[in-house]
Amino acid sequence: MNFKKITAFFILIFSLFILISCGPKEETEDPDEKVTLTYQGTSLETGIIGITYSQNIAIATGSDNITYALKQGSTLPEGLELVGPLVYGIPTLVESSEFIIVADADDAKAPVEATFTIVINEPIDTEKPNIIGTSNITIVNGDPKPNWLDGISATDNVDETVTVTVDDSAVMLTTAGTYDLIYEAVDEAGNTRTVTVTVTILDPADTLAPIISGTNNFNLELGDEVPNWLEGVTAVDDVDGTVAVTVDDSAVNLEAEGTYDLIYRATDQEDNVRTVTVTVTVVKPEPVLKTYKYEAEYIDFTGISGSGWSNTQTEWGMVVGDGTSNTATSNGMYVAYFTPPYATLTFEFTADEAGTGKLIFSMTSEYVMDFGGVELMLLNPDIMTLTINGVEMDYEIPVFGESQPNIDFQEYVFFDSFDIKEGVNTISLTMLENQYFPGRPGGGPNVDYMIIESFVDIEMNQYCDTVEEVILLRGF
Repeated sequence: MNFKKITAFFILIFSLFILISCGPKEETEDPDEKVTLTYQGTSLETGIIGITYSQNIAIATGSDNITYALKQGSTLPEGLELVGPLVYGIPTLVESSEFIIVADADDAKAPVEATFTIVINEPIDTEKPNIIGTSNITIVNGDPKPNWLDGISATDNVDETVTVTVDDSAVMLTTAGTYDLIYEAVDEAGNTRTVTVTVTILDPADTLAPIISGTNNFNLELGDEVPNWLEGVTAVDDVDGTVAVTVDDSAVNLEAEGTYDLIYRATDQEDNVRTVTVTVTVVKPEPVLKTYKYEAEYIDFTGISGSGWSNTQTEWGMVVGDGTSNTATSNGMYVAYFTPPYATLTFEFTADEAGTGKLIFSMTSEYVMDFGGVELMLLNPDIMTLTINGVEMDYEIPVFGESQPNIDFQEYVFFDSFDIKEGVNTISLTMLENQYFPGRPGGGPNVDYMIIESFVDIEMNQYCDTVEEVILLRGF
């Protein structure tokens, strides 16, 4: 029973199949109208990490509507993807990748595959290193060779450390001039940077000033002539040898007491200057005691009388001697004793400044008195007045002699110090009536000359200057 049912079921199914197969037939494509695709793989362009990559893999042929897909299980390099017909993206990993792309089209008989290869490399380093710290260099001939690399370094965009080398083969340290010094830095990619600086070699600089020798301080007196300040003064330079010395005495005044700076100066060819300052001290001259002699016969006897024997000699007749035979006097002449009341001898002189002096007369006396066994004439204002510049002086001087004029003249100090005024001065001797010439109004000493010792400059205002003039004036 069961068998019959099963058989009937299969007969039914078969009948339906026949009916379907024999029913109306649909139109189908002709397999001969499908196209055949052609797709050839290749090695694509190399990619660089970090740089956008874009490569077209739509190179299949055979249809106008081909689509592309990465075959399942195949992978692109890290960072890349298939975007339409492009392998596109930014690679992130160094690798060599092989992958399969499937090309298909609606009118293709069948899809086709192609195998592609991409190599992803490290970034290409084309940038040169940078050298830091270089500058031109100046060296003095004779200085030690410097460390050319001191303070020099290099940086690179890829490499952490880049070595700097230096080429100083063109530099001549012992010859003045300018030379090229070349620095070089090379990175691992072979990128090379060079920097050329200038090395200037100078001859040793002349920085030493000349040496001035022979200078001394000066001590001068008022009125001295300007000395040769440069006498014995020289200057020597370590490079130029002997150099000129100049002197500046503009601050020195030889007409005024004081201390002044005198400046010597020497300059070499590099304008190195040496100055030496010495002191010029100007003082008043040390006083010099000077002796001035005024012959008595050289005064002006005009109108003077009261001398000589019997009061007969007047004017130049009062002068005794011929200038040669009387050796007891300084020049063979003297003024004979002069008697009151008219006889006055006046000596005149001019002083360039006020001061003091010592007054001396050379005298002897024919008329004397006995003073305890000594014959002499005791001169004092009661016997003979002595006035200096109109002032009568007080004095007492014993003048030795005897009743005949054969006692030698002697110098008698009347005053160790008397006042001298600036300008014209007068010293006058005037005889007064006295007892030394019995039967006459009196007598006086014989006078040879007057002496003044003084630190003051004096000019004697003599009426005559020679014995010859006196002889002519005497007239006999």
